[in-house]
Amino acid sequence: MTGRFVEVADGVHVFNEPVLDVNVTLVVGDGAALLVDTLSTAGQAAELAAAARAVTTAEWTVVNTHRHFDHCFGNAVLAGQPPRPIYAHEHVTAALREHPGRLRREAYDEVSAGWPELA
Repeated sequence: MTGRFVEVADGVHVFNEPVLDVNVTLVVGDGAALLVDTLSTAGQAAELAAAARAVTTAEWTVVNTHRHFDHCFGNAVLAGQPPRPIYAHEHVTAALREHPGRLRREAYDEVSAGWPELA
């Protein structure tokens, strides 16, 4: 995956991950940015971070829309070092904290047949 953000409105950029056709949004304001979702893998998240850095050097705040793997499994990479908070609905954060093994199994089951390299 080698992608880039495309500006769709003033300060609003969209990155499309082609394997699962997932969109990530980057909203850039005055000295800050909002990154919505983090993709499926550490590798995808690293490429996403590089693409975001090509748009802005501002520090970003990360928000997960939901707990599905293709929207939040890149969290560790996008949180940065030292890690910054990632925001989500309380049900999302509870699922990620309390059931990580189940979420990984569900993700594997979902993609193993169609995308074994992703699984």
